Amino acid sequence: QKYEQLKSMATGQKDAQEFYSQFIDILATTLALRNIFEATQVSSVKCNTCSTVSMTTDPSRLLTLPVTAPLSTIAACLDRYFKPELLTGLERSFCAKCNGNKDRTRTLRLASMPMIFAVGLKRFAWTLAKGSFKLSHAVSFSTKLDFTVAPLSNYLVPGLVGARYELFGIIVHGGGVGGGHYWAYTKDCYDHQWRHFNDGAPAPVKTAAEIEAIANQTAEAGGPYILFYKRVP
Repeated sequence: QKYEQLKSMATGQKDAQEFYSQFIDILATTLALRNIFEATQVSSVKCNTCSTVSMTTDPSRLLTLPVTAPLSTIAACLDRYFKPELLTGLERSFCAKCNGNKDRTRTLRLASMPMIFAVGLKRFAWTLAKGSFKLSHAVSFSTKLDFTVAPLSNYLVPGLVGARYELFGIIVHGGGVGGGHYWAYTKDCYDHQWRHFNDGAPAPVKTAAEIEAIANQTAEAGGPYILFYKRVP
């Protein structure tokens, strides 16, 4: 059954983030695989009138970060994602204790850390005025993420021991809403050599500067779309 599901995914063109999420959903049916790819995310919603808190827990296999301007670094995108959000106006919800719709504050935190930490950039957007468009400004990234110290440790639930991660894969999308092309870079876990995958045979990346240059490219020219980090000691 899994084979048939994976086979059906291989037909046609798909968004890379959507494909990755579906692919992992099919594979991660056992606890061992879930521990590799899956983080646990806790959403806390606090009533701003009576301070009652409701909590929900959800799995997260791809952390999709906002990249709206002026966000231009992964650190800034993470900070925006985990920043407490005021739910007001049409986003107000019913509070049973207050017996009415009230302003609330929603906070997201990580409650578990996976072995593979995948980060997607929310490049595609839609507004009534513009329709569909791509956020094409450059978003720089770090080759290391350290959740054991601030500011990243602030995004964890209290008591959770953070983890350190190192970049080992990048999926790039060049082009716009109407069409584009994907290519990828991966770091070999044995010889630690970065390689470039773009339709043909894998090509070694000669210098670290080539990887660093991706961080400064606009999305139309081929900026990062998904970043893959592996857990390290």
